[in-house]
This record gives sequence, C-alpha cells and structure tokens, in this order.
Amino acid sequence: MYDLLFKIFMVGTKNSGIKELIDRKLDGGDINDTTLINGVALAIKVIHMNEKIYKLQCWIVDLDKDLERFIKFYPSYLAGTHGAILLANLGDMNSLTALEEWISLIRQTCKIIPIMLIVNRPKVDQERQISEQDGIRFAQEHELGDYMEIDNHNGLTTNMFEKITRLILGQYKRYQ
Repeated sequence: MYDLLFKIFMVGTKNSGIKELIDRKLDGGDINDTTLINGVALAIKVIHMNEKIYKLQCWIVDLDKDLERFIKFYPSYLAGTHGAILLANLGDMNSLTALEEWISLIRQTCKIIPIMLIVNRPKVDQERQISEQDGIRFAQEHELGDYMEIDNHNGLTTNMFEKITRLILGQYKRYQ
C-alpha cells in the first residue's frame, strides 16, 4: 500500500549509463516490475520518506536504442507525468546538449513539472568532459529543478529518486 503515486519520465542520452543504472538498481531490489513497451521500460520504485510511502512509476527511455520509429508515442507517454529525470554522460559534452530537445518535448507536453538533471559516470576509466559548473549552468539556463552527479560504480544513486519526489511534492505545495 502506498500514500501517493507519481509518474516519472526518465530519459538517458546515448552512453549515459541509464540501462546499467536501472539494471544495478534492479539487482539491488530497489526497482521492480520492469516491463518493456514500444522502446520504453516501465519500472516501479517505492520511496519511504516522511512517514509516507510514495510509489514512483518510472517510464525509462534509453536513447542507445533506435527510437526514431517510436517518437510519435512520446507525447502520450508523457501525459500525466509528475516529474522528469534527464541523464547525461559525464564523459560526453554532446550528451548534455542532446537533452535540450527532450526538455522542449517535456515542457510542451507537461507544461510545469519538475525536471532534474543527472550527470552520470557510466564507465570507470572515462575522462570527464562535463564539469560540475557546466552541469549547474545547463540546469540553471533551462530552469531545471535540480542537478546531481552520480557514479554507477560507487552507489551514489540512492537519493536520486528521493530528490525527484521532494521536487514533485514541492511543486504540489506551490499550486495548492
């Protein structure tokens, strides 16, 4: 049983490590009930926070796949979304700018929802191309709700879902 259900749209640019992130979180039991439908993985994440239970229905798009044929589905996939997580590759500056199109699509479809930028280091030996200042500046320029760096290899992913939940709750309070 849960107190609230939130729909989260997650998109990872090419080589962002979104598949590894989701697979690792699945192995740890943090995400369950994963299904793949028309290029989008659906997963459930449960958050226990402030004596409440939040169920996050995550719609996960991995841009390593050939998704051109599925692009017509995204407006319907985005309908009813409460928040979005955008994932870029710390070792690829182009992965950050590739998110601009998704920000536009999310804003056109969902109007005002919190969007969180995650910059990930998917490979241990990868050199950094996106500095923390670059990520923060990108988030500010695109009026994103938060910025966070993670590393698939050292477990720094756990509070990503808590942060987006807090952003969504803050959004609801603002419009009540």
